[in-house]
Amino acid sequence: MKTFIFCLLISTTSMFSQEINSVVESLNKDEIYNRVSGEPALTNAKNYIINQFKTLGLEELTDGYTDDFEVKSGLSLGDNSVSFGLIVPRMGIPMDRIKPSIQNWEFQKDWLPLGFTSDGNISEAEIAFVGYGITAPGYDDYSGMDVKDKVVIILTDSPEGEKSEKYNIFSSYEYKVKNAQKNGAVGALFIKAMGDSANVFEPVIVDKFNSGIVALQANRASLERYFPKKQALIDQEKAIRETKSPKSFILPNVKGNINLQLETKAFKYSNVYGMHEGEDNNRNLIIAFPYDEALSDKKIEDYLKKQNKFYYESGNNISGIATALELARRFKVNPAPVNIVFAALSGDEPNLEGARKMVAELDERVANSSAIFYLDNTEKIHKKHLIINSNDPLIVEKFRGVEAFKTLNAEAKELDARDTNPIISKNKKYVRVWNKLRSYPPAKREWTESDFAELNEYINLLEQTIRNLTQE
Repeated sequence: MKTFIFCLLISTTSMFSQEINSVVESLNKDEIYNRVSGEPALTNAKNYIINQFKTLGLEELTDGYTDDFEVKSGLSLGDNSVSFGLIVPRMGIPMDRIKPSIQNWEFQKDWLPLGFTSDGNISEAEIAFVGYGITAPGYDDYSGMDVKDKVVIILTDSPEGEKSEKYNIFSSYEYKVKNAQKNGAVGALFIKAMGDSANVFEPVIVDKFNSGIVALQANRASLERYFPKKQALIDQEKAIRETKSPKSFILPNVKGNINLQLETKAFKYSNVYGMHEGEDNNRNLIIAFPYDEALSDKKIEDYLKKQNKFYYESGNNISGIATALELARRFKVNPAPVNIVFAALSGDEPNLEGARKMVAELDERVANSSAIFYLDNTEKIHKKHLIINSNDPLIVEKFRGVEAFKTLNAEAKELDARDTNPIISKNKKYVRVWNKLRSYPPAKREWTESDFAELNEYINLLEQTIRNLTQE
């Protein structure tokens, strides 16, 4: 008698794909997609995550899982204007009798305020170019210059470029605008140093620091037209870089007018916290992930809505959210010996406000956590490259030692000093998980079965490392 044994093969990759596809599909729906403050989609996304936390059996750490807060993170512009009066010399007519030609600047095209600017009304002020606006040992852009009651034009970076140890403490916007004020200037126009992003504005983020004077960022191409031909902006900048000496001067025949009246806008956000409780209730490990939207550009939004497909960057951090929810599912099935806290952070675009609020609200848990994993954009774009950063060299080595990590196109290294996440100051075992490349608008490629399988490998790696940390 022959016995036949039938084996039912179940594809775990396929099951996993269904789980992740469900999250991706939900977060790409019109009612959830545009997750920016003030949009119903952000509230819908919050409610979706709360329902997922409930389904996955996470305990509440705050009433209704939420931690609501308000942040002044935008500027409301009233009747503001920037213009320049250009005097064109005419033969036989004294300069003081020539009526200036007024050239009005266009908001967002020619100028934007900086988030720390003060209000102000400046009329017919002289304009001075002060190079990089730095006063440092052996170098002073204000040497021999009288900029009292003038508007100064300041380049970003330093005479030695963007990454200069010598001028590092003198290169920030805050230092430069305070130095301008100290020298008597009534306004500062910042322009980007020459390069690919020379005409790209910085996002307007309200800062607690206040400049005390009007501080704007100007389009380089719009401003360089006022420089005399013999002292062209690009020539002056190159000369400073080459000689490492200032080339400051007063722009002839140009007067500036700036009227700036601003009001800060308050935005409402909510973090969502949940926890799988462990046997050792005194130990915690936190998995944090932002869920608000970086892509608020209407053109990108419209483009995506016309597509009947889902893309890697079709919404900010979709796969990061999916990764966190999958980890929550796994730790429900196979609990860890310590508390695993899941923190969905809002207000993280663009100023990490959600992380700041988490540090304040979960202060003790954050400070005493075995580690904090921050899942920030784990999408894979153009090429598949996962980066694990940590401020703890031992954690970096743990990742490098995991066999699965060696088979992935991945990299583990100590944290870049430029990462300013406030969690770092509270916890010495901060781990950032992110993709090296980002692409806006999104890459035109659907998620495939192999893509889900690779993301599954990433999550397996994270789960294994997290479990190793919780056993210590």
